Amino acid sequence: HFDGVLTVVKRLFDSVRPDKAIFGEKDFQQLFLIKKMIKELNLKVEVISHPTVRDEDGLALSSRNTRLTSEGRMAAKVIYQALAKASL
Repeated sequence: HFDGVLTVVKRLFDSVRPDKAIFGEKDFQQLFLIKKMIKELNLKVEVISHPTVRDEDGLALSSRNTRLTSEGRMAAKVIYQALAKASL
């Protein structure tokens, strides 16, 4: 999965040649690997990370959430709340 993401991001960078690129912290592994790729390939792109945007119930905004049942959404909300509480 991440190899494909990195390939697409690299192609985008090659086409657009940005000075800066903003990525959300929601996909932290992806953000980490993109930063690593930029460093290893010595690309002149500044990565700016953006905090995760959340819905009113705390669930991270994502198009994937439309696939959740109401029970799945409730479970995801409980998991987020438990993780948030544990990080205090």
